[in-house]
Amino acid sequence: MAQAKINYFIVFLLLLSACAKKSDLTPDNDQISSGIMGGVNVDSKFQNDSGVVGLVLVGKSANGSTSTAICTGSLIASNVVLSAGHCVASSPDFKLIKIYVIFAADISTVAGEMKANNRDHVRDADAVIQHENFGFDKTNGFILNDLSLIRFVGSAPTGFNTTKMADSALFNSLQAGVSLSLSGYGVTSYSLDSITKKAVGDGSGILRNIDNRKIYQVSQDRSKILFKQTDNNGACHGDSGGPAFYTDSVKNQKYIVGVTSQGYWLDSKIRTGDPLCNQINVYTNLANYTDWINLNLKAIQSK
Repeated sequence: MAQAKINYFIVFLLLLSACAKKSDLTPDNDQISSGIMGGVNVDSKFQNDSGVVGLVLVGKSANGSTSTAICTGSLIASNVVLSAGHCVASSPDFKLIKIYVIFAADISTVAGEMKANNRDHVRDADAVIQHENFGFDKTNGFILNDLSLIRFVGSAPTGFNTTKMADSALFNSLQAGVSLSLSGYGVTSYSLDSITKKAVGDGSGILRNIDNRKIYQVSQDRSKILFKQTDNNGACHGDSGGPAFYTDSVKNQKYIVGVTSQGYWLDSKIRTGDPLCNQINVYTNLANYTDWINLNLKAIQSK
């Protein structure tokens, strides 16, 4: 697995992944209820049609203990998932050793299936490409080129469709005020504990979706799509790597335009502590990365 040479302490505050202190696929007890903040649970038809998958990342800490983290991804080929670059990054506190791709809306049910030697809804990843220029800009706090491709053994379950990529005309239409849909397996609430003063998330592990999230801003270089989340609705920890969809109402078709990257501060001059998922949420705008995706999709499938 590729390692990113960035400031992991700072990035830890920004990454939208929900860690669980378990050695199998079962998240902690406070992480089993639901996902996207303000979203709704989706059924298997939504998941199969849109191509959204869960990612369970297994790693070892510096003291040798095993822990897991949750991310989200989109199936863009029969055996390849598009996700965030930071989801496949190792750090001194989390050396990534295994990735499971989950084809079920509830990760905890897959854990039960695996204990019974049932692999219908889970696949083992066997290759990863992280964007070669993935990193961290210390001047503004943004994660750069936050994309990865993950190949898994075998193919997706029968009836599970690939995510449709947007075309250049659709990308060109993205601007402030345009409504998108967000999907992911992340927490439903995230706040500071009144006693410990530490950030605590609740409810990751079930795929949810939220519609009509209006773009707050598209960055000047069009590399990022920003959403304002002061209403506590939108993506949070565990939704990393998940898709932002534009829906063509005429064709009744969803097209992926962004990938969940990080939380950010509404007042960019502050940048202290944890944004708590109620400030700005940043998605990588795929408009700038279609060539990278196509080139590396061929590369990872030929490995």
